[in-house]
Amino acid sequence: MSAPTNEVKYLLFDVESVADGDAIAKTRYPNRKYTPQQAISAFRQDLIIESGRDFIPYTYHTPIAVVAAKIRADFSLMEIVSLDEP
Repeated sequence: MSAPTNEVKYLLFDVESVADGDAIAKTRYPNRKYTPQQAISAFRQDLIIESGRDFIPYTYHTPIAVVAAKIRADFSLMEIVSLDEP
């Protein structure tokens, strides 16, 4: 087996996010006095009724973590970089 090179072959990104209850309350339920958590719950219920699924669309998500990884040609990991707020 040959030693891994230090050449980056692939760059992998991952973004983790959570539903933004405040945005949901303001845009989906502007005439109701929902808390962010109540808005998320109401939206999930509406989605189940409409589609049978409760996944909130990414347009209503806020990113909480961004990670990038450098990958070699043999798919071994070179480095992970986490991008978080200062």
